[in-house]
Amino acid sequence: DILEDILQQNKDLKELITNKFNDLTRSIEFNSEVIQELKNSITELQNVNKTLQAKNDQLTRESAEIKKELNELKEAVIELKQYSRRSNFEISNLPECENEDIQQVISQIDNVANTNISENLITAHRVPSFNKDKPKPIIVQVKSKSVRDELLKKLRNRKLSTCEVNSRFTEMPVYFNEHLTPELKHLFYLSRKAKSKKGFTY
Repeated sequence: DILEDILQQNKDLKELITNKFNDLTRSIEFNSEVIQELKNSITELQNVNKTLQAKNDQLTRESAEIKKELNELKEAVIELKQYSRRSNFEISNLPECENEDIQQVISQIDNVANTNISENLITAHRVPSFNKDKPKPIIVQVKSKSVRDELLKKLRNRKLSTCEVNSRFTEMPVYFNEHLTPELKHLFYLSRKAKSKKGFTY
């Protein structure tokens, strides 16, 4: 009886061990399948990420190219606008009178500075100023760029004051400059500001 009990216990233990081993085997197989699925998912995600990264790189390059083209187009437009101003110059810091006659203002400048703006004049008019505390500048268009350059040279050397143009004005300098586009005028302003901070003079 004792031997039979021992044999039965051994048999039961073997069955228990076999069942546990089979359960463990199935669990390992299941976990292996799960791990493989996870690996496959990770691989798929990595491939998707590579594809998205490639598309992002392409969009970045295309965006940079478009930005470059837009900048080139903007520069071309600015150059074209500036070219259209090639025979213009600007008179600034000259106060405006009520019922002002620009032709007479130009004639007075001619008389004082010994210039011939009126003879070469195409058109002249005041335009809005970015600084509302200052007088509107006068834009003068003459027959050619060479005439414009010669007039600017004379006018700058003469250094006119406002009271020479009109005795009722408080004495202040009158400035004569090329008629720049707003973009170039802003760049010129920044350049002067930077040089002023560093102690440069013109």
